[in-house]
Amino acid sequence: MTDKPTILVTNDDGINAPGIRALISVMATIGDVIVVAPDSPQSAMGHAITINNTLYLNKISAEDAAITEYSCSGTPVDCVKLAVNEILKRNPIYVFQE
Repeated sequence: MTDKPTILVTNDDGINAPGIRALISVMATIGDVIVVAPDSPQSAMGHAITINNTLYLNKISAEDAAITEYSCSGTPVDCVKLAVNEILKRNPIYVFQE
């Protein structure tokens, strides 16, 4: 028996953007989805990192939810770095950015 792949989903449009919501639904059919996305739109910030501000990470999904979701005060890169280095128990096989 093989485990489902861990799939990290992020974007630059924010956690509530319609595109990321659709992507989460599709990815949940093929793997274990973890969402870490900016708490507000971060368009054109795809390669930026936060260096002079404190980053905040808020778990927004219920403890028993099928999909774990976090909103982050940082950029998309901050989201991926926090996910890989602090949240995930194993490295994702896929990272999808909407």
